[in-house]
Amino acid sequence: MAYRSQFMDRYNRAHHAQCRIRRKLCERGNFDPDEWDLPPKPKGMRQRTYEGIEAKYDHYEAIL
Repeated sequence: MAYRSQFMDRYNRAHHAQCRIRRKLCERGNFDPDEWDLPPKPKGMRQRTYEGIEAKYDHYEAIL
């Protein structure tokens, strides 16, 4: 049994992680994923949580 990420290179993993973050934020905040690079903080999400997500997104952006 192998994970999909085992067959991805570093750049594909970073791109996949960014897409996953964007999808989760868009679902939670009812945003259109095509309109945003990184969607704004959804209502009800703590600012500290969003800042952590934003830092991860920026880390993946630096890899790309």
